[in-house]
Amino acid sequence: MRAGELKFLSESEISEHKEFGLLNFGETSYLDSTGRTLKAYEMTRDGLSYVTMKCSGPRATIWRIRYIKAFNLLEAQVIQRGTPEWEAARISGKQQRREVTDTIQKFIDYAVAQGSNGYKTNPSLAYSNISKAINKALFMLSHVVPGFRDRIDAMDLSNLKIAERGIQKTLEDNMNHNLHYKDIYRNCKITLDNYIAIVGTTDKRGFLLERQSSKKANLPSSSC
Repeated sequence: MRAGELKFLSESEISEHKEFGLLNFGETSYLDSTGRTLKAYEMTRDGLSYVTMKCSGPRATIWRIRYIKAFNLLEAQVIQRGTPEWEAARISGKQQRREVTDTIQKFIDYAVAQGSNGYKTNPSLAYSNISKAINKALFMLSHVVPGFRDRIDAMDLSNLKIAERGIQKTLEDNMNHNLHYKDIYRNCKITLDNYIAIVGTTDKRGFLLERQSSKKANLPSSSC
């Protein structure tokens, strides 16, 4: 990607989160039509996702098309659970889950300091609301499914990880700018909507039906 296309992404943002920047962005160069050597960047799927989340308007559409084309092959080659690739995706997802959970706890403290009685009396509400929003947006799930992450493929694990990373970054950036906690939550929903516009929604409601069927099968028989 040419450096000029990344003007809206400041170097300070990448340097501020050095680990993410080093893992997902790499500086390189290319020759333009006049033979000049100009700066460019290589990036991972996570890096491209982060860039796309920052786009809006016509530019966002261009990036979404590029995103779909760049990873269309990956979607065609769905990696099944149990493979080394799936195991790596699961481990990476667990690490991201821990990080976003830590950030949500900071957000709870932040909201309580701003006068949130809801989060003060029921802090688990923040975890629940954010998790439900992600699961509903990505997988059309209205309820938590036990063991869900162990049952989805590597592509879904990757999408889930990126969505949680986007929420984490939004929480961190907005708290650093001293926004009101209600505005921060709304911005998290916008971040999530932007990402869903890129990757789309995968219908996993069958997991809920399986769970409901299992519960019915385990009900004791009536003595009447």
